Amino acid sequence: MQFHFRMVDPLVNDFLREYQISSSVTFYDLYRFLCSDLHLQRELLMSFFTANEDWEKLMELTLLDMGDTNTELPVVAMNSLRLCDVLTQVGDRLIFCYDIFLNRNLYLQLVGIKEGEVSLLPGECVKSVGANPAPSPSMEDSVLEDFKTLYE
Repeated sequence: MQFHFRMVDPLVNDFLREYQISSSVTFYDLYRFLCSDLHLQRELLMSFFTANEDWEKLMELTLLDMGDTNTELPVVAMNSLRLCDVLTQVGDRLIFCYDIFLNRNLYLQLVGIKEGEVSLLPGECVKSVGANPAPSPSMEDSVLEDFKTLYE
């Protein structure tokens, strides 16, 4: 099967991406694909969250198996689940937190499901409006900015 996602940035009105992605790829494959397409820094910690219709987080999918995290949400490693294991119907939602320190998120909604075998591995961008999200400042740059602000 092939999933068709629409992605928006809740803070940027003119940002829109649409993707067609094989439903059999893992969330880790989706993470790598999005980082490549959006030119995001892969060395930052990132997570996906499943979400309800009000964008409330239901489950976290992390890059690494964190073991027993004692959090309110169930936590699963991205590489252990395929998209089709979690997303089952049009309207299902994901939050892609691409910078956990600054809480920068992109919202994805499953807007279509196409039956049959797909050669998209992992997928392709079929619509692109607006600029990619601005890169997050490095921790070093952020700390230096804080110091500059303190001493101005």
